[in-house]
Amino acid sequence: MWEISLFTLIVMDEFGNGVPVAWMLTSDELAVTIALALTKVKEAMEKEFPGWVPSAFVVDDADAEIRAVKEVFDNRVKVLLCIW
Repeated sequence: MWEISLFTLIVMDEFGNGVPVAWMLTSDELAVTIALALTKVKEAMEKEFPGWVPSAFVVDDADAEIRAVKEVFDNRVKVLLCIW
């Protein structure tokens, strides 16, 4: 039986509402896989908005997610932990 993980990238609009803008389905939750997806998002954004850097990412305390964000965006981006 396969286990598939869904990652969703949500951005805040001008009204403070969360809007889903990208998804990734994967059979693993490795930092290298997450970094690949984040790199594709970064490349697409930089085409439209040169110099674009997100202000923060909210993750659910997964080490792989934190490492992927740091790998793709260096330490320019805050990583916030969601504690729901």
